[in-house]
Amino acid sequence: MAATDVYASYTRIPTTAGPSGPGKPNEMETVLSNSDATSAPFKLLGGWYQIDVIGATFGTVTLQKLGPDGSTYITAATAFSASGSAPVQLGYGTYKFTLG
Repeated sequence: MAATDVYASYTRIPTTAGPSGPGKPNEMETVLSNSDATSAPFKLLGGWYQIDVIGATFGTVTLQKLGPDGSTYITAATAFSASGSAPVQLGYGTYKFTLG
C-alpha cells in the first residue's frame, strides 16, 4: 500500500557560501500537501537541505533526482517509511518526491 495524505517539504540550510534563488536559506517550500501522488519536478541549487515528511498511512516517500540520461529518476535520499525529518546534502538538479 502506498503512503497517502502526504505532506513533504524542504528547507535550505544556510551556509557561509552559496547562491540565493530557488531554495533560499530558511525558507520552507512545501512540495506535497495532503497528496496521494508523486510531486511535480522541482529544482534545487544544491547544498544542505532539511527534508520533512508526514504521511497518514504506511508506505514510503522517497526523494529522487533526475539522472544523467535526462529521463530516469534515481534515489537521492533514503526513503522515509513513516513521518520524519532528515538533513541531506544534495547536488544541483531536478528532484521529485515519489510515493510507494
